[in-house]
Amino acid sequence: MTMRHFFILLSTLFIALVMVVPVSAQKTYEVTASKLNVRSEAKKNGSVVGSVARGETVLVYGINGGWAEISYKGRTAYVSSQYLKAKSSSQRETTREVYVAPQRENTSRAHRSSAPVSSSVYSSGLGMSADLGLGYRSKVFSATFSYDIGYQLKRMLYFGAGPVVEGDFGNGGSAFSAGGHVKVLFIAPLKGNVAPMIAARVGYLYNFEAEDGGMFFGGDLGLSISRRFNVGLRFNMTKGQEYGKVEKRVYNKVTKKMETRLVDGMVDKYFFTPFIFFSYFF
Repeated sequence: MTMRHFFILLSTLFIALVMVVPVSAQKTYEVTASKLNVRSEAKKNGSVVGSVARGETVLVYGINGGWAEISYKGRTAYVSSQYLKAKSSSQRETTREVYVAPQRENTSRAHRSSAPVSSSVYSSGLGMSADLGLGYRSKVFSATFSYDIGYQLKRMLYFGAGPVVEGDFGNGGSAFSAGGHVKVLFIAPLKGNVAPMIAARVGYLYNFEAEDGGMFFGGDLGLSISRRFNVGLRFNMTKGQEYGKVEKRVYNKVTKKMETRLVDGMVDKYFFTPFIFFSYFF
């Protein structure tokens, strides 16, 4: 398979994944109470951060122990699920509600609805993310964009793979590369909307100007914010070439023997580039 065929196949796969995978994993619910308190924690004595009125709709990420996790004014919050009704729609909706183990029959309804749950009520399943990176090395600015689809294990772990494009600008010119990558991301299982994260990536990039390609390796270190956003520093190592001295076997007509000499030529080298990156999880 030629590089041209490889990129055609990769682009076709990318378009197909975008078309068949639902963009949203939320479900819309309608409020049935005249005034429903929005709380910072999934418990009755959690501080009230606002309210929603009857007839208003909320986007629910998951339901556990009688509490629904919602997005309220840009932050994660909770409301009592007994005052929510699934909103009917002609469009197909998907949800990732968390499984709750059946409770004993003699457990009262009041006890179930007030049971405290972790603030990390996250489900497992299919996931997608998009990354934008801005880097600088030796008077060259780099911009990378990647998209991947994979498996999300609650909030803590994510495995993904997808295409990558990169543009380098500086030194009087520009160069563009494309390829693919796989990544593994780990987020510390902490309560709250902000948690430290770390990721490792490996992939292949083909440089159209140099008509050559090579492997690259990367690592991310940053923060996960409100289940959707990651931001931090990325460190990439990419394979390239530069002029230098290379060893070459030549025949010495005087000694009539093969000798090793240093001559000018292209030397393979790995370049280290720091990036600032932003990620969004769908």
